[in-house]
Amino acid sequence: MPAQWFINHAPENMVMFEGSGLADGTSLVCLDVEEPEAVLPSDGAWHVAGLALSDTANSTAMAGNLVACTETPMRILEVRDDGGMIWTLGYSWTTEDGWDRTPATGVQPGDQVEMIVRDDPDSNSAGFVLSENDQLLYAMESGRGGQGLDESDLDLMTVTEGDYVTTVTGPCGEERSYVSLDFTADGDRERLGPDGDAVLNVDGEFFTVCNITSYTVTEPAETCGEDGEMSWMVFR
Repeated sequence: MPAQWFINHAPENMVMFEGSGLADGTSLVCLDVEEPEAVLPSDGAWHVAGLALSDTANSTAMAGNLVACTETPMRILEVRDDGGMIWTLGYSWTTEDGWDRTPATGVQPGDQVEMIVRDDPDSNSAGFVLSENDQLLYAMESGRGGQGLDESDLDLMTVTEGDYVTTVTGPCGEERSYVSLDFTADGDRERLGPDGDAVLNVDGEFFTVCNITSYTVTEPAETCGEDGEMSWMVFR
């Protein structure tokens, strides 16, 4: 995990944050391509540039032959790269009771887009960044037991760990310690607790930033292998 991505710090003066109701959620990022044996990651990530074909709601199971889908993604984005290969990105934000909260990327068929998809081989973590003409459109981090995106994947903003929020008992009996997340760009900062969202000025453009969930497991349970999750998203 990059040393500067999630940094534990406790300022002397507590900074207020939005969203502390612990209406827990989770996220998913997975990736499929027509010929997986023909593509290799560059710098640990898949870099795709091409034509957006569709961005639609989904209810069909998807395996994910590059980044595995641990469950059915709520949305599917298809991109045909400049070599004619079709890439299928699955992505989701769901509540703890299964409701879909996933915003669409907003791209339309025929848009020229660039996409970075990165995963952590040691966990179920993955993330993606979607841009158009080098302008950020959408990013999601599904940090399930690890970290998907690298700090370098978002060059105009950072996401770091903020303050301790509370400790609760999870569904398997594990002890979860929740924290806030700091979204920072150009001197603008929003501190968000779990399920919090706000508007952030990123290089003169206004983006919605969301803390999907952010907790570590400080006391595991014997009945399941919960590893914690630090998941967030940003979209224009």
